[in-house]
Amino acid sequence: MNYKSLLYEIQNTVPTGPAPETIILPSNKQLYKVDLNTREIDGPETLSVQSDHYAETVYFLVDRYYDNMDLSQTNCVVQYSMNGESYVYAVPFCDTTTYEGKLIIPWTISASATKVAGTVKYFIRFYLIDKSSVIDENDNYDPEGAAFSYSLSTLVSSSTVLKTLSTEDFVAEDTDYQIPERYFEFVNYLNTAIDNATIYWIETGNL
Repeated sequence: MNYKSLLYEIQNTVPTGPAPETIILPSNKQLYKVDLNTREIDGPETLSVQSDHYAETVYFLVDRYYDNMDLSQTNCVVQYSMNGESYVYAVPFCDTTTYEGKLIIPWTISASATKVAGTVKYFIRFYLIDKSSVIDENDNYDPEGAAFSYSLSTLVSSSTVLKTLSTEDFVAEDTDYQIPERYFEFVNYLNTAIDNATIYWIETGNL
């Protein structure tokens, strides 16, 4: 499957149009601005930690309208490269309701981006694949001929995945340990003290 046919499959899977979802942002979460005029992303310095999987979500804020296009009517993906491998993240929906005339784009960071520590390079694309380029007049499907009817991309930005200890080198704790003999001596001492204890009570009269 080539690149454009992959984008077409995403287009068929993720619905376009204003989504009913409103993102409830945590109070400590930052919205990173995307300037469509300069195509620059003001992204985070740190993306996640090595080996994390869906533990972090980065939120981008971008104008909903660019020239004559309502970007909520397009498909949105985040394309990124890490350690020589490239991936396409299909944005499941864009929040169109929190800010008038704006989109909030969530990017949930998967293990594909955090396999190793280092720099992740990424950009955001809004696009539409022309259906007629993959479906001929006889309704035959040819994904290899997929072509854009609309495409808008940002410039490449970069963030860092922080290094942690390798999870491959850990083994289970050794739980086969011996209880110190002095522990049993102490337990026997308490039991003897309880057995030899004398119970007293004080009569206080009628309450």
